[in-house]
Amino acid sequence: MNPVFYLITIVTDIVFWLVLISVILSWLAAFRVINLQNTTMRRVYDFFTGLTERLYAPIRRVLPTVYGGIDIAPVIVLI
Repeated sequence: MNPVFYLITIVTDIVFWLVLISVILSWLAAFRVINLQNTTMRRVYDFFTGLTERLYAPIRRVLPTVYGGIDIAPVIVLI
């Protein structure tokens, strides 16, 4: 297997899992399943949000939010 292709595959997999975990954590925080007043959960949430916001920011500048405040930036990143 080509090493460049292998590296691209690994990076793509890592980005996929980071986005997926970030989306799930944001849903859990929105529905108050996890308590963000807890220091450990806040750090985990901030870690994943900080990593993925760098990917979402350019997309959010170009695309507005959908009706109802739904953010489609994670879907665009995964595509």
